[in-house]
Amino acid sequence: MIELLIVVAIIGILAAIAVPNFLNAQVRAKLSRVYADQQALSTAIQMYSFDHGRSPIGSLEGVSLGIYSANDRQALKALTTPTAYMGALPFDPFMKGAGGTLDSDTNRASFTYNSMENPDWRGGNYQMAYEAGYRWYMFSPGPANTQGAPWPDYLLASNNARYSGQPEDPKDRVYKASNGISSQGWIIRSSAGQYE
Repeated sequence: MIELLIVVAIIGILAAIAVPNFLNAQVRAKLSRVYADQQALSTAIQMYSFDHGRSPIGSLEGVSLGIYSANDRQALKALTTPTAYMGALPFDPFMKGAGGTLDSDTNRASFTYNSMENPDWRGGNYQMAYEAGYRWYMFSPGPANTQGAPWPDYLLASNNARYSGQPEDPKDRVYKASNGISSQGWIIRSSAGQYE
């Protein structure tokens, strides 16, 4: 009986060591996937821009122009049809719904994407971000499922010398690998590259 208890204790100790390492490896794999998928999307957006003279219409712009409904805002669909700049849109492994589960809703399944290239729609943070040199951005909520303001458009706008928006520093909302795998913050890629 004592030997059995010792074996159970040893298995418990090994499990306590192995499970967190396994979970950390899963998160690191998801992070690698997000960075790779955002790079692939960035390349597809650039090809689309060469052909059409501007990046695809963004989610919020599309809703305001009546192109997308509030429940179907996957602006990046333009990269798959009618011309296939990508075969299929990648799924963001960190997008979660209100219940904390992975969200398969068409509105949230892929990376959130917005464009600042339409002067008739641009305003506020989007105008400031455009003036700072950004034409589009996409983001993932990251491992901590970061939600809420300041949103990435505040962050991009804050790089404009005229920015006088949020009192808190939106740069604190960017994912930093140096803070560990559960770092609070967005994983953002823009027309200027990976935002770090």
